[in-house]
Amino acid sequence: MRPYTKVYLDHFDYSQGDFIPCEVTGREAIDISHNDPRGMGGSKHKDHIENLMALSRETHHFLEMNPTYYWWFQLVHYYFMITKIPYSDSILSLKDPIFEQIKSKL
Repeated sequence: MRPYTKVYLDHFDYSQGDFIPCEVTGREAIDISHNDPRGMGGSKHKDHIENLMALSRETHHFLEMNPTYYWWFQLVHYYFMITKIPYSDSILSLKDPIFEQIKSKL
């Protein structure tokens, strides 16, 4: 297990094998993503919970292809950190144009 994955699992009290929801879509998360990418070589100073987000593969791909939306993903992550509710299950997602773009890719 990668050290940053352990940071994420420990923070949310998940165990390996648990269902971990994508913080955006509620689908099964496949990746623990760095909101602020570590870059080539991987800077470990970015392995803190505020910078780690569980994402489905499609959502992670969307984030990588649309780096101007990092700010939006960070807000969604803070919402999840407080509520443990995926953004898709939130009233905030209704008529959200960025969320609509992500849903159209699923």
